[in-house]
Formats: sequence, C-alpha cells, structure tokens
Amino acid sequence: AVPTCTPPYCGQEMLRARATSDEHVALSRQIATESVALLKNGGRLLPLQSGSRVALVGSACDARNDIDAMLRQWNLANYYTIGGSGRTIPLSPASVAAGLRAAWEKRVEYAGEGPFHLPLDPAPPAVEVVNGDHDDNVDLAVAAMERADVAIVCGATTAAESEDRPSLLLDQSGFIGEVLARATIPTVLVAMTPGAVL
Repeated sequence: AVPTCTPPYCGQEMLRARATSDEHVALSRQIATESVALLKNGGRLLPLQSGSRVALVGSACDARNDIDAMLRQWNLANYYTIGGSGRTIPLSPASVAAGLRAAWEKRVEYAGEGPFHLPLDPAPPAVEVVNGDHDDNVDLAVAAMERADVAIVCGATTAAESEDRPSLLLDQSGFIGEVLARATIPTVLVAMTPGAVL
C-alpha cells in the first residue's frame, strides 16, 4: 500500500520521497520555459548582446532553497515551489544566478568576488556579469550597475496552502523601486511569482 498522511502530520518518509524522473525533469523544464512571459522588451534589450557587462542584483536572483525548513513546516513556500500538501520540494533548483552561470560558464567572464568569482575563460566573453548584490542593498546594487551596460534586477514572492499572501507586491518591491529610480542603464526585471502582482 502507498503510505498516506494528513497535513500537518505527515511523516518524514513521505516528505523525503523522491518524486523525480528524467521524464518529469524534462516536462518541468518545458512547462517552466513555456510559462515565461516577456511583458516588454523596450529597445530590444533581450537577448543580451555579446560583450555586455551585466549587473545581476537582488536577493531573489540567488535565493536559498532551505529544504530542512520546508520539511519542518508542511505549508512553507519559497521562490522555487508553493507551500502545501501537494508540493514537491526541489533538491537543487536553479536560481537566476545559477542559471546564468550554467548557461554561460564556458563563455562568460565573471568579475569580482562572491558568487560570480570564477576563473576567466580564455575565449572572449559573451557576457560579463559584474558582482551584484544579493542582500537587497540599494547602494551596492547601484554601484554594481555603474560598472555594467545592463542590469538584471530580481524580485519574487511566495504562495502557500491555507494562507493568503499579505499583499500582491513582490517581497523586494521597495528595493526594486529604489533601484529602478536610480538606474541609469537599461534594466531587465525578473519577477518570479505564483500569481498576480502589483
């Protein structure tokens, strides 16, 4: 018999079940790709031009996936999965920063210290990611943007079963607003949302 449970009294064995196969991963990637919506591409900023210096800023660009915390609370959500009885906790989801590293690691020069410090590739870089801020510090984000040609600013919010979101704003809406107000370069906003936002 298949083990069952009633939240929040689910045993650890149910929450740690592996529910992933190569086919599921392929389908998940297809769904994620098809769910991306480009609302505006002013000045044809995307795709990024070869040789661009990109400032990647905002805590949502490289958010943690705290599996232990999610296992302790049945309806806890994060930027990678909704919270609730039907959730599947991803083992190692790709953040925006990790996705950029994976997609461009053979072609990209990462400058600075921190999450983007990698050996420089001998080939000419396609895109250079300057060391951005991942703590929602507006001054550090603007400083990174001053060394770049284009900025990618990330924001996100969560949703969970049995709880309403406190607002329709992104968790980083204040940070995003201040950064966009001070931006002097073309800027892309990446919004990871489980539903409507303002």
